[in-house]
Amino acid sequence: MTNRDQIVRDLIKDEYFHKLIIDPDQECIDFWNNWENELFERKDCVNKAKAVLLAFKFEADSISHTKKNKLWDSISDQIEIASLIKKRQQKDTSRQLWYGIAAAVTLLMIVFFTYNRVRVGHNEITESKIVLMEKEVPKGKISSLEFEDGTIVKLFSGSIIKYPKKFSRHIREVYLEGEGFFEVAKDTNRPFIVKTNNLRTTALGTSFNVRTFKNINKCNVSLVTGKVKVERLDKLSDVVNEVILLPGEEVVFVNEGVDKKQFNMEEVVSWKDGYIYLENKSFEESLEILERWFEIDFEVKNIRKAKGKIGTGKFRNQSLKNILQIMGYSFDFSFEINDKKVIINL
Repeated sequence: MTNRDQIVRDLIKDEYFHKLIIDPDQECIDFWNNWENELFERKDCVNKAKAVLLAFKFEADSISHTKKNKLWDSISDQIEIASLIKKRQQKDTSRQLWYGIAAAVTLLMIVFFTYNRVRVGHNEITESKIVLMEKEVPKGKISSLEFEDGTIVKLFSGSIIKYPKKFSRHIREVYLEGEGFFEVAKDTNRPFIVKTNNLRTTALGTSFNVRTFKNINKCNVSLVTGKVKVERLDKLSDVVNEVILLPGEEVVFVNEGVDKKQFNMEEVVSWKDGYIYLENKSFEESLEILERWFEIDFEVKNIRKAKGKIGTGKFRNQSLKNILQIMGYSFDFSFEINDKKVIINL
């Protein structure tokens, strides 16, 4: 097999390259354009791989993941056979080789889908293109959402979730930005997946908390019940890190680091019951939490005076003014509230 043949074969089996054919976003397009332009020979490889995938695209969404993998394996086998033929018969041109591959792919598709439809008596219903709904939680609010499968999620202030109105027959997948507590309805045939930034959390029937925000390069996944798998992915959707969590365990991803540990259940999930948890928090941490609960900004004067000090308290149904008054005793500060801005003097 030549180097170009191997590149094409790798592209055909690359899920992120599939995205370029089926449902590309700008990041995906930019990535493959840059990759293609690095070497002159890659452009030809990309075009050949696209030709094979485009033939497969029209029916790919209507079959199960297992069947799709079998078909990809068959296509790969045909490429391998075609490459061996080319090696033995040097007189064959590259164009003839790939015409042969395209023909093999077409034949495989016809046989596969004809058999599949006859077997089910022509009663198979092709799933329609999934349209995502979106829910954004206003600052200072907590919201609940129940999906059609019975899974319930509580969403924290400022969070955004995207989800299908109806899940597919094979998988339940949602996209989260912010913080959410999931109580997943059990369905052993359809794993429940939460995607957020470059993380993928997979569960069947369990409850867990996911916390991540765009402006903080950090993500926490905390398991309350059941069992989950958490994977960090790179730009090609390849798994970089994989962690299995049991109840009471939490994994924290910060930059390139991974930290698995036990966690304080009350501290992590009390927000879903309306509690503002400031127990054993530093001054800076306390303000960050309050900014998420109340739609406000802080201006702090002489912040260095608070270094090393730890606050205390757990609040529910308390006004910002009352909370700041109690915090003032721990950190020794005065404050002034001006609409959406709070000035603190240490």
